[in-house]
Amino acid sequence: IHSHYLLSEGKCYAGALGNSSDYKLFAAQGTSSEEEGWAATFSEDFETEVLVDEVTEQTQKVTINEATALREAMETGSTSNGLFIGGNKYRIVKYETDFDCAGQEVVSLVH
Repeated sequence: IHSHYLLSEGKCYAGALGNSSDYKLFAAQGTSSEEEGWAATFSEDFETEVLVDEVTEQTQKVTINEATALREAMETGSTSNGLFIGGNKYRIVKYETDFDCAGQEVVSLVH
């Protein structure tokens, strides 16, 4: 179903579905394969440096769990360490809690 809504018009290169209870993904699809979809939308936990002070450019090493960050983003519209999807960091530029999708209200994050 996500292939139809997200990929059919060529506006996205990958899409994924997950559970709202734990935010873990259970299906992914890229424009050419399922593997491409998983590579673009999922990464195992990993360590990375995140900026903690813009003035001094101080960074801190943190462990990223993408499902935890996605939960935080979907519930509050922001994340403490950034929103990582598929191992890549994204900036949330729009957060809507009442986005209409085919007659059903959903939470929408735009990056």
